[in-house]
Amino acid sequence: MRLILFIVAQFISIGLFANGVEANSIISWTVDGNKSVNCEEIILYPQIEKGTTIDPSILNFHVTQDSTAITKLNLDTTKNPYKISLITCGVGDELYACFGHSAVRIINTNSGADMVYNFGMFNFDDPNFYTNYIRGNLMYYGSKDRFQDFLYTYQMEDRSVQEQILNLNQSEAQQLEAALEDAISEKNKYFRYDFLYNNCSTKLRDLFENTFKEKFKYNQVIPDDSCTFIQTLDYYLRNKHWERLGIDILLSSDVNKKMNTHHSMFLPTGLHNGMALATLNNQPIVNADYYLLEKRMPLKTPINLPFIILSIFSAVFIGLSFKPSLKKLLAGFDIAYFTLLGLLGILFLFMWLGTNHLQTKHNLNMLWALPTHVMFFYWINSTNAKKYLTISLFLSVLSLVLLLPYLQHTAWEIFPIIILTIIRLYKNFTSTSNALK
Repeated sequence: MRLILFIVAQFISIGLFANGVEANSIISWTVDGNKSVNCEEIILYPQIEKGTTIDPSILNFHVTQDSTAITKLNLDTTKNPYKISLITCGVGDELYACFGHSAVRIINTNSGADMVYNFGMFNFDDPNFYTNYIRGNLMYYGSKDRFQDFLYTYQMEDRSVQEQILNLNQSEAQQLEAALEDAISEKNKYFRYDFLYNNCSTKLRDLFENTFKEKFKYNQVIPDDSCTFIQTLDYYLRNKHWERLGIDILLSSDVNKKMNTHHSMFLPTGLHNGMALATLNNQPIVNADYYLLEKRMPLKTPINLPFIILSIFSAVFIGLSFKPSLKKLLAGFDIAYFTLLGLLGILFLFMWLGTNHLQTKHNLNMLWALPTHVMFFYWINSTNAKKYLTISLFLSVLSLVLLLPYLQHTAWEIFPIIILTIIRLYKNFTSTSNALK
């Protein structure tokens, strides 16, 4: 049971914190009326001037600098012993690492301390961990660690670590350090995690604004309403087809919202890009930007097995649906198939009503995976069979032609299943109508 709960938790978490479509098929926006820039470029390299030609080579990690950059910058440690930087950790192979991580590094050259502050930690040993995790009740917390230990973890996972040295005087550095210490104090460190609005990146995004008030400003990084949350999430999950499929069908229309610059900083890369153009006292806050660790091998793009398996499965049973001699076999298939759809619908309903995950509420996938299908054997043999099949067929067709494409994004691999569902409902409807004549 713990294993099952953990698997469900992986799908409903993204860190729910983590597509089968290639980057070029992601919706684009237009610059200067004629230049099309896709969401990949917005996510990774948003500081695109109008009319600028994008060099594809910048999409790879080719920066080679090392941790001696502080020395190279000739920063005067006699006047200001604090060296503060924003750390952006790259994506990894595991689901929990699909979106990267953000942290703040503080070096005090007087004391020799080199510490890193980050948020979004949780304890596997917490009572009722899996139940709280799934229901969105698990309390996450902020912590402080030695930077070398922090860096070693990412080195072992072969993940990139990028550092932005911040232009802060001693007073500002101490102010930020005090804010971080207060944020990880026992009374403040716990918070309810939300993978879009309250995570490791948004906590730091807000902390800078709350600490420096009107002196600090995030400037526009991406065009307003350029990409949706789900397009961005799908881009990061493009090499994890099963995970993307599971996450996409659990998420509701809330992730279809268009992002602005502030929203885009829910991702570590978005916060990195936001900081790159941010100002403090009307001056750029970033002094330098370089890699402490580079990712050595690119992520591989696997075959989209969910699409292949679900398409073949659907095609086989759609074909068999037009074989009158297999009516009894298909009747048994329908009971098993629609019962499974009903269980899936119950999961959608539970994620809506039984959890605090805002992004899983009002899930329109229940139109084709009706929770009532779990009693399909009863409905198909009842006096209300025709009425039930009529309503189910109408809702399934509605989900295919109207609601899902326009009101709520869903994984495109699921559409063969929706088509199969419509055909099987229609076949049962015609059989029931003929039997009543």
